[in-house]
Amino acid sequence: MELAGGVTANLMLDANHSRDAAAQPDDYRFRITTGGAASVERGDGASGYSAATLPAGAWSAARALSDPTWSAEFRIGPTAFGLTSFAGEARSFGLS
Repeated sequence: MELAGGVTANLMLDANHSRDAAAQPDDYRFRITTGGAASVERGDGASGYSAATLPAGAWSAARALSDPTWSAEFRIGPTAFGLTSFAGEARSFGLS
């Protein structure tokens, strides 16, 4: 397999669905590389992102390699957004 470890899948989430042009502090970018390195970042309000720390168990990512492609899966729980549960709440997220 010829996939370089630097190939990344990104999941960008606009938690309050504001659609602001610049990534805001309530915007998240979840990432995983083909090498399995996972990270999460928050918007900085100036069109960029910086490293974020979420509560333990708030999210996870996995990848599967299958020559010549690969896939990524993200599992994001309510504590990533300061909630205790998604139950009984209608939530709208912008996703890209």
